[in-house]
Amino acid sequence: MKISPTKAGLYAAILPGLGQAYNKKYWKIPIVLGAIGTGVGIAMWNDKQYRRYREAFIAELNGQKHEFTGIAGVTKDVLGRTQDRAKRQRDYAIAITAGVYLLSIIDAVVDAHLAPIKNDPDLAFAPVVIMDPTGFEPSKPGIGIRYRF
Repeated sequence: MKISPTKAGLYAAILPGLGQAYNKKYWKIPIVLGAIGTGVGIAMWNDKQYRRYREAFIAELNGQKHEFTGIAGVTKDVLGRTQDRAKRQRDYAIAITAGVYLLSIIDAVVDAHLAPIKNDPDLAFAPVVIMDPTGFEPSKPGIGIRYRF
């Protein structure tokens, strides 16, 4: 079966990990889902913190009691900075999660493009021993790339 890069990209865009499944790279699915799930979880947690500190900040500005009333050192400035930090971290988490989502789509498309080359006998990577032509240095392990025209 020929793998279509267009289908792989479309499947990965519809559901994260589905493009990797289409390419039969099943080991990548938990990585993609774990990375996206972690990013969503961090964004949700920071959004909850932002809302919590935002409510306290507004209550402090209006002179009302709030969750942090009576705690030494908690002022409107502290609450304002804390809510701003939580909002910024939420926004970063959303941006990073979107980047991971796009990378999973790119991975599926590139992997589908490279699938025909995987078993190309003209392209080979093989371990080699690198010898010093002068004989002064000891032999070293390396990786050789061989391409035949």
